[in-house]
Amino acid sequence: MTLPLPPREESIDLLALLQKHRLALLSLVSLSILTAVGALHTIPKLYKSKAVISIQPSYFQNPLAMGTDTHEVLELKNQRELMLKKALSNEFLEELDEKYHLSYRATSRVESKVGPLPARSAEEQDRLRKRFELYFVNSMTFQLSFIASQPDSAYVVVQASTRRILSFLEESRRQMILATQKAIEADLDAMDPPPEPLAQQSQRQLNDRTAETHETTVASNDIHFYKREVSQLESRVRLLSLVYSPTHPELRHLKSRLKALKSWMTASEPELPTKPNHDETTPGLGKITRSNSNIYEDLLRKWHYLNVALSVEHQKDNPQLLVIEAPSIYREPVWPKFDTLATWCLGGGLVIFVFWVILMEWVEHRKRSEL
Repeated sequence: MTLPLPPREESIDLLALLQKHRLALLSLVSLSILTAVGALHTIPKLYKSKAVISIQPSYFQNPLAMGTDTHEVLELKNQRELMLKKALSNEFLEELDEKYHLSYRATSRVESKVGPLPARSAEEQDRLRKRFELYFVNSMTFQLSFIASQPDSAYVVVQASTRRILSFLEESRRQMILATQKAIEADLDAMDPPPEPLAQQSQRQLNDRTAETHETTVASNDIHFYKREVSQLESRVRLLSLVYSPTHPELRHLKSRLKALKSWMTASEPELPTKPNHDETTPGLGKITRSNSNIYEDLLRKWHYLNVALSVEHQKDNPQLLVIEAPSIYREPVWPKFDTLATWCLGGGLVIFVFWVILMEWVEHRKRSEL
């Protein structure tokens, strides 16, 4: 007795299936391409313009602390992101919308020319902000782009945004330097030394008074007159020592005059004190010490250095803010693109073709089994 053989599994011949349903395949491919072409001419086109800007690490450093690396890369990146968000504020976006008619409500107002622009809702603000693309190429460089329905609109918005960012960053750094200058000015005022014009004025008065005193001393032998002269010269020497170096010609002349008077008075009256205490209080200056003089000179140098830094950073080419790629007009839309649409349509057509073949083969198999 022979046993029946098990049913033999049928293998699927893909080439035979493609040959069998070639008309359906060609029809779906043609339909996919026509759909992609139709979508390309129907979907509203979107254009993008971009700019690439670099913010150097020295931008965040105080001019008085240049050359020191005190910031981490992540910290500087966070500071850059914060500065960019402040630059592209809601008020600035509102100005762009009113000037270039970016949103639908602004366009409707231009077309109707009736009534003021209504208040922007939070949803409209968020929708307009999403049209800006801001991402970092590296820790120092970022790319700013904007998407619009016209290439010229995208270009002018990116151009205005780039100018806004650069001006905001330059003004922020300028305010930082000015704040440092004001802090130094407060310290200088607290020390209350004579400013340079006053020192020059005092020096001229001293020269005139010294000349008059010299003529008077020739005809007078009053020792008390010389005491007052020595006291005045010592006060002037201390004042000018805060402003000028010891080798200054006028200061050396006053010191030689003072030394000559002291020598003459020592010979005339030995008990005369030769030199007052350096910590003696001088009217308008409080305690005058050599350390205060050095601190004052150092603060004054820093104040002048910040003035130089301000003038340098106001130049046209700021080395701390670099526009690596200026905004430009791109005539080719970023959406829709034919290759993207064709890929989607062909992929969809292929899925439909597979389901079509499966359905047709199942129907055919069922008919054969019923016979």
